[in-house]
Amino acid sequence: MAAEKKQDSKKTEGGRDTPLILRIADTIAKVAAAAAVVGAALIANTYQSKMTAVTILSQREQAESELRATMFSNLISPIAGPRSDGSEIPAVREKLLVELLALNFNEHFEFKPLLEFVDKRLAAEGAAEERRSLKSIARRVIDRQIASLLKEGSREDRTVVHRLLFTDPPRTEEQKSYIEASGGRLFGTFFSGTSPDGNWTLNLTATGTDTEREGVKIQINLKSNMSAPGRDYKDIPMDFTLTPFDFPLTDNTLLADGNRFAVVLDDMSVDEETGSRTVMLRLIWFPKNFFTPRERPINYGEFRRKLGVKAVDGRGGRD
Repeated sequence: MAAEKKQDSKKTEGGRDTPLILRIADTIAKVAAAAAVVGAALIANTYQSKMTAVTILSQREQAESELRATMFSNLISPIAGPRSDGSEIPAVREKLLVELLALNFNEHFEFKPLLEFVDKRLAAEGAAEERRSLKSIARRVIDRQIASLLKEGSREDRTVVHRLLFTDPPRTEEQKSYIEASGGRLFGTFFSGTSPDGNWTLNLTATGTDTEREGVKIQINLKSNMSAPGRDYKDIPMDFTLTPFDFPLTDNTLLADGNRFAVVLDDMSVDEETGSRTVMLRLIWFPKNFFTPRERPINYGEFRRKLGVKAVDGRGGRD
């Protein structure tokens, strides 16, 4: 009897008579171990791929930044840097360098003073074609910036652009029909509208043209529609000359509640027969709490939305 028990014990230890559930558990454990090894390898491979992609993107961004820095230095040095012979850079060459600067770095720098300076040099030399080229580049930059703004904001808070036409009193039936069809206004009469959120009423008019600067004289009055206990909002008057070198992303007005607007010159012409002046403007309302690239590297409106944080508006509430 003792010998039979000893033999049964050996059979059990050898695994020939092991219960079915234990054999299944052993098989599952082995498969799970193999799966864990494979899963770990896949995770490691995925992580390595992501890290490789991040590294490539980082290196590409670094290379692009270095290229732009070198390009900016090479373009600005002949303009602002000293010259060995003490002479001034030729106006035509300066125009070319400024055009390249404006086309490639318009979002980060205010080029209006430099563009106006070059334009005056070209005017003094009678270089009419070069001046037209400079203004054409400025219009191209304006269109590009407005196109980029149209993609910003949310469905409820988008960029809004108004086209405004101002002109002298019509002297012919053709001019009268054109003004009526285009919804134009006479110089000195106001366009009145509100900001997209209704917080501000803006009255804008063109009072005339500035022949010396080839610009338009603009008057604006901003009236707040907000009310808060103990706070008195006063009207904000503005009076300035709008030139072809005012860009939306650098020449704009930021209001206290996060609203921002800009006015740009679209076109200015004089009728050769009657001498009537016509100007076309664009009034641009930015998405609320939008920051230009040179002010902030991050769009904080989008950043807040992703974090689920609500911003306080000018009325003391939350958006």
